[in-house]
Amino acid sequence: MNALSRTALRRPVSTLMFFAALTLLGMIAFVQIPVSLMPRTAFPGLTIEVSYSGVGPERIEEVNPRRREDTVTTVGGLEGLTNTTEGGRSRNALG
Repeated sequence: MNALSRTALRRPVSTLMFFAALTLLGMIAFVQIPVSLMPRTAFPGLTIEVSYSGVGPERIEEVNPRRREDTVTTVGGLEGLTNTTEGGRSRNALG
């Protein structure tokens, strides 16, 4: 048996107090350390993309980008808005 094991067995109360203090310090550290699952970040832009299979770009252009554009322009702080429509897809890029 090594010296550390002998000391722990000879002084069980001291060993128990040591591990109790270590556990208490761990719980305090757990509560005090700030952890964020969703950190605050600033995104420079946003893209909204909608896919329509079997619908031509002309029809997509007529209906959906206008509705999204009207809705999205209510958001403050926008510097620009770009609409792109191509083969079954519509994309609004906000900056």
